[in-house]
Amino acid sequence: MAELFFEDSAVEAYISIGDDRSPLVVTFSEMGMQAGSGAWGGGMLEKLGYSYVGFVSKRPNWFPRASIERAYALVAPDFRKNRTVVTYGHSQGGFAALKYCELFKAQVALAFSPQFSICPTSMAGADRRFSGYYVGDWHAGHDIVARDIASDAHVFLFFDPVDQYDGLNARHIKSVVPQAHEVKVFGTGHSSIRPFANSQAFQTLISLATKGDLLGIKRLERDVKHRWPQRLSYLARATAFTRPALCKKLLAGVHDLAPETCSEILNGLLACGEIEFVSRYANGLLSNSTGKTRLVILEALIAAGNVADAVNRCVRWLIDNPTDTQIADFLHKQVSLLSARETTAGPVHGVGGLCRLGMGWYPAEAWGAWSLSLHARVFIDMSKVPADASEIRIPIRYLSAERQTVSVRCWQGAREFAARIEDACAVLRVQNAQGSLVVDLQVDRLLSPAACGLAADSRLLGLGVRRDADWTFA
Repeated sequence: MAELFFEDSAVEAYISIGDDRSPLVVTFSEMGMQAGSGAWGGGMLEKLGYSYVGFVSKRPNWFPRASIERAYALVAPDFRKNRTVVTYGHSQGGFAALKYCELFKAQVALAFSPQFSICPTSMAGADRRFSGYYVGDWHAGHDIVARDIASDAHVFLFFDPVDQYDGLNARHIKSVVPQAHEVKVFGTGHSSIRPFANSQAFQTLISLATKGDLLGIKRLERDVKHRWPQRLSYLARATAFTRPALCKKLLAGVHDLAPETCSEILNGLLACGEIEFVSRYANGLLSNSTGKTRLVILEALIAAGNVADAVNRCVRWLIDNPTDTQIADFLHKQVSLLSARETTAGPVHGVGGLCRLGMGWYPAEAWGAWSLSLHARVFIDMSKVPADASEIRIPIRYLSAERQTVSVRCWQGAREFAARIEDACAVLRVQNAQGSLVVDLQVDRLLSPAACGLAADSRLLGLGVRRDADWTFA
C-alpha cells in the first residue's frame, strides 16, 4: 500500500517502493482528480508490482516547483538506485512529467496531452483554456524548457493532432525539446491517455519506451485504440461540431457513452440543429450527464415535441433525487407551461390584438416571440383582420437563414388555405376566411444565439414571429 509521505498547501505525495528491479514510476494527477484518494494510477501500478511516487494536486495548479522539490528531497535516495525511472501524466500531469524529468533523473517521460505553458501571454495567447489557474508566484517561468529534460531520457508526446490546442502545445514543446517523439492518437481529443488506461497496455508501453522503440509504441497505439471499448464515443465527440452526420452514424453503435464525452457531443449536435436526434437518443445522453447538460437534453426533448417524455423524466428524477433544485425549477418554469396544450379557446400568450400564440413558444417579448419547438402554432382572429384583405404577410425572424428552413400551413377545420414562406414572411392567402384560422409553422432545426456567436443567450430557438403591428395586408 502507498504511504502519504509529503503534503503542503499545493500537493500531496504518496510512495510505494517494491522490488528494486521494477521500474519506479513518478505519476502526476489530472486536474479533475480529488486529493485524499491516493495516487493517480496507483491501483494499476500496484497490480503490476511497480514502485511509484504519486503526486496529486490539491487544485488545478500545474505542480509548483517548490512543492515538488521539497517532496523529492525526502525520497531522493530511492532515485539513486540502479532502476528505470519513468515520469508519467496526462494534461497538467503530462506537463509535470516533462517539467520534472531532469529533477527525477528519469530515463523515460510519458506525457499525454501536455501543456507547454498556462501563462496567459505564452504562445502569443493562442491557448487560454487554463490561464485562469495561472498564479504569478507559482508559475512565473514555468514554461517547458530544454533543461527540464534529462539528457539521456526517451521523451514521448501523446496527443490528438486534430485537437487544435493540444496540437499547438505539442508543436511548442517540440520546438524546445526536439528529441521528443510524437505519438499521434487520432480521435481522442484532449483524452489521449484513455486507450492506454489499463495495466496490460501500460506494461507494454513501459517496456517499449524504455528501449526507445517509437515504431513499437505506434503499433501499440493502433492496437489499443482499436480494442478500446469507448472508441466510438470519443470519435463521436471529435466529430460532433464539424461533421454531425458522421457523429450521428457513430452514435448509432454506441451503447455506453463515456461520461466525459457527453457534454461536447450534446453541445456540438445542438449547435448543428440536431434537436430530433438528441431527443431520440436522450436515454444514453441523460444517463451520462450532470447538471446543466441534463437540462439541455430535457429542453431538446421539449423542442422535438416530446413534452410528456420530458415531464415523466423530470418526475422520475425528482423521486430519486428530491433535493435537485435545478430539475425542480426546470419542471416549474418550462415543462409545466408547455404541458398545458393550448387550444383556440385556451389561455395563450399574445403578440398583438388579432393573434394568439398556441403551443411551442417562449413568452412574448416587446418585438414578438421565439418558438422553442420545431413545431409552433399561431391562431388568427379573422374578425380583426381588414375586411378587404385577401393576403396576410407575417414577418418572421431566423438566427441563421442559411442553416434554418421554415415551412407553413394555414387551415380551418377541413379547409386548407394557400401558404408559403417568401422574403422572411409567412404569406397566407385568406380570401373569404372567417372565424379563427390556425397557422402551423415548422422549422427544421433549433439554434442558440451563443452557438451562432450572436449573443450570450444559450436558449434553443426556432423562428421568431413579430407582433401583429408589423404585419401587412393586401
